[in-house]
Amino acid sequence: MLPSQNIQSIIGATVHGRDRARIGRIDQVLVDAADGHPTWAVVNGGLFGRTSLYVPLEEATWEHDDVFVELDKDDVKNAPHPDPEGGLTPEQEQGLRGYYRGLGADDRPATAGRTDPTQA
Repeated sequence: MLPSQNIQSIIGATVHGRDRARIGRIDQVLVDAADGHPTWAVVNGGLFGRTSLYVPLEEATWEHDDVFVELDKDDVKNAPHPDPEGGLTPEQEQGLRGYYRGLGADDRPATAGRTDPTQA
């Protein structure tokens, strides 16, 4: 998990998958409403960067101004795509966690309450 003091520094960073392929650029970081730790990155991806992709940050690492996750680009592209405005509802977050859990990602329960967005 990325420490909460790194939130602003990762906005604009490039996210890379386990094969080091570029997934996209971080537009927002969603933090746990209870403890302030970054939980999700909203990544500008898809054709011409028009799709908002959600990437879990629990297992992410930070190297040389880039973020690396243990997922493939296709895994992220095929995940649910809730609207990033206003954060995630508990139901939306549960859906994302269920999807990523099926891929072997973190199996923590959804955070209590809404996940708040932090924007650049």
